[in-house]
Amino acid sequence: MSKLGLEGSEGAAQGPLAEPDLRLVIDSVPGLLSYIDRDCRFLSANRCYAEWFGRPQSEFIGKTVLDVLGREGFEAVKPYVDLAFSGESPTFERLQSYGSGPPRYVKTSLVPDRASNGYVKGIVVLVEDITGRKRAEDAEKELERQLMLLIEASGSLLASPEAADVLRTILDLARRFIEADAYSVWRRMETDWHMVASEGLSPT
Repeated sequence: MSKLGLEGSEGAAQGPLAEPDLRLVIDSVPGLLSYIDRDCRFLSANRCYAEWFGRPQSEFIGKTVLDVLGREGFEAVKPYVDLAFSGESPTFERLQSYGSGPPRYVKTSLVPDRASNGYVKGIVVLVEDITGRKRAEDAEKELERQLMLLIEASGSLLASPEAADVLRTILDLARRFIEADAYSVWRRMETDWHMVASEGLSPT
């Protein structure tokens, strides 16, 4: 039986899943699913490892987490691995690179595999790609930030009708919305445009 063995529900007519059926279930998981032993070596790894890392699935078996993630990645996840080997089931989110592809925001869940005496002999690892969700959350936060800036700027403009104060508010708003080396405000006067305020520009 694979280390990621799955048995039928209690009382079901069928017994434990056959190895081919079990492998199909494991490889169908939309994320990284693996089993590591006390030495942090991979004893099982599903098909997603090949897809995410761009390497044959068989290459991961026997490799350590350090081998697969590199020093920086290993040091980032080691505290959670230690928690799992102590009997806890930690879950964490982080930005992680996999192979030559772009970094992914992932949610990692670690589940200890206990022997009959309670000793944790290994860990089941599930890694889900939550990049889309994180981008949506970040976009929502940025929209909220911009809305608050607009509300604040509107209050400043209404409170300070003087032209100089209005121009300063516009420049400040531009600086907080957009990262740039310099900012300017232009006003159309009849047929021509004239710069009426600036920040960060060298005098000409």
